[in-house]
Amino acid sequence: MMRYLPCRAANLVGKQPVGLGVLLVPALAGYLFLNWFNGTRYSLPRETGYHVVFRAAIVGVFLFFIARLCVLFANALSPRE
Repeated sequence: MMRYLPCRAANLVGKQPVGLGVLLVPALAGYLFLNWFNGTRYSLPRETGYHVVFRAAIVGVFLFFIARLCVLFANALSPRE
Protein backbone atom coordinates (compact mmCIF):
# COMPACT_ATOMS: atom_id res chain seq x y z
CA MET A 1 0.00 0.00 0.00
CA MET A 2 1.38 3.42 -1.01
CA ARG A 3 1.16 6.43 1.23
CA TYR A 4 0.65 9.74 -0.43
CA LEU A 5 2.58 12.64 1.01
CA PRO A 6 0.75 15.96 1.19
CA CYS A 7 1.60 18.35 -1.56
CA ARG A 8 3.40 21.53 -0.58
CA ALA A 9 1.22 23.50 -2.96
CA ALA A 10 -1.85 22.58 -0.91
CA ASN A 11 -0.48 24.70 1.95
CA LEU A 12 -0.10 27.72 -0.30
CA VAL A 13 -3.73 27.99 -1.35
CA GLY A 14 -4.78 31.63 -1.15
CA LYS A 15 -1.27 32.91 -0.44
CA GLN A 16 0.68 34.98 -2.93
CA PRO A 17 4.40 34.23 -3.23
CA VAL A 18 6.75 37.09 -2.46
CA GLY A 19 8.19 38.29 -5.70
CA LEU A 20 11.55 39.74 -6.53
CA GLY A 21 9.96 43.17 -6.77
CA VAL A 22 9.68 43.39 -2.99
CA LEU A 23 13.47 43.22 -2.80
CA LEU A 24 14.21 45.11 -5.97
CA VAL A 25 12.08 48.22 -5.45
CA PRO A 26 13.80 49.46 -2.23
CA ALA A 27 17.25 48.73 -3.68
CA LEU A 28 16.38 50.61 -6.88
CA ALA A 29 14.97 53.54 -4.89
CA GLY A 30 18.12 53.61 -2.77
CA TYR A 31 20.33 53.58 -5.86
CA LEU A 32 18.38 56.43 -7.45
CA PHE A 33 18.60 58.44 -4.23
CA LEU A 34 22.36 57.84 -3.95
CA ASN A 35 22.79 58.77 -7.61
CA TRP A 36 20.81 62.03 -7.33
CA PHE A 37 22.01 63.17 -3.89
CA ASN A 38 24.95 65.58 -4.23
CA GLY A 39 26.75 64.12 -1.21
CA THR A 40 27.16 60.70 -2.84
CA ARG A 41 26.79 61.44 -6.54
CA TYR A 42 30.52 61.64 -7.22
CA SER A 43 31.71 58.93 -4.82
CA LEU A 44 29.21 56.31 -6.01
CA PRO A 45 30.87 55.55 -9.41
CA ARG A 46 34.22 54.95 -7.67
CA GLU A 47 32.86 52.16 -5.47
CA THR A 48 32.83 48.48 -6.35
CA GLY A 49 29.62 46.76 -7.40
CA TYR A 50 28.85 44.99 -4.13
CA HIS A 51 29.37 48.15 -2.10
CA VAL A 52 26.94 50.01 -4.33
CA VAL A 53 24.33 47.26 -4.00
CA PHE A 54 24.63 47.11 -0.20
CA ARG A 55 24.55 50.88 0.20
CA ALA A 56 21.56 51.14 -2.15
CA ALA A 57 19.69 48.43 -0.24
CA ILE A 58 20.38 50.06 3.13
CA VAL A 59 19.32 53.49 1.89
CA GLY A 60 16.24 51.99 0.21
CA VAL A 61 15.11 50.30 3.42
CA PHE A 62 15.75 53.53 5.33
CA LEU A 63 13.65 55.47 2.81
CA PHE A 64 10.91 52.85 3.10
CA PHE A 65 10.76 53.30 6.88
CA ILE A 66 10.65 57.08 6.52
CA ALA A 67 7.78 56.78 4.05
CA ARG A 68 5.98 54.33 6.35
CA LEU A 69 6.34 56.70 9.30
CA CYS A 70 4.94 59.55 7.19
CA VAL A 71 1.91 57.44 6.27
CA LEU A 72 1.31 56.41 9.89
CA PHE A 73 1.67 60.03 11.01
CA ALA A 74 -0.75 61.25 8.33
CA ASN A 75 -3.28 58.55 9.28
CA ALA A 76 -3.01 59.52 12.93
CA LEU A 77 -3.70 63.18 12.13
CA SER A 78 -6.53 62.61 9.68
CA PRO A 79 -10.05 62.84 11.07
CA ARG A 80 -12.04 59.64 11.32
CA GLU A 81 -15.44 59.42 9.66
